[in-house]
Amino acid sequence: MEDKVLLKQAGYKLTTPRKTVLEFIKQGEHYSAKDIYEGLNGSLGLTTVYRTLELFVELSLVRALVLLDGTVLYEYVANKNHHHHLVCTLCGEICELDGCAVLSLEREIAKETSYQITNHALELYGICPQCQKF
Repeated sequence: MEDKVLLKQAGYKLTTPRKTVLEFIKQGEHYSAKDIYEGLNGSLGLTTVYRTLELFVELSLVRALVLLDGTVLYEYVANKNHHHHLVCTLCGEICELDGCAVLSLEREIAKETSYQITNHALELYGICPQCQKF
């Protein structure tokens, strides 16, 4: 579904600040709010960037990825399949893993506990091949 349509269905407009953040984050990386703010050369306030990201997370346009050190990175996910990440603990490289090996476990847990599971996240941490060379 087109981003503008999704926003409209949720009762929001695609304002200029929202469009600006959306265009930036659609570049395909994992960005912190500060990365986005700096990447936009201060054309939007940091508070506006945070509020916009919160809205996009709520609408499932963007996913917040919380790393072990507490850093929050955002990625555009509206046109992506559900996926997980490998994160290098030395250089911070993030590798996206296609598919979901957790889905069968999720179904089993839901059946055993009677929970209605609505979402899950999995990040694997280690040292990337490049950092292993040093």
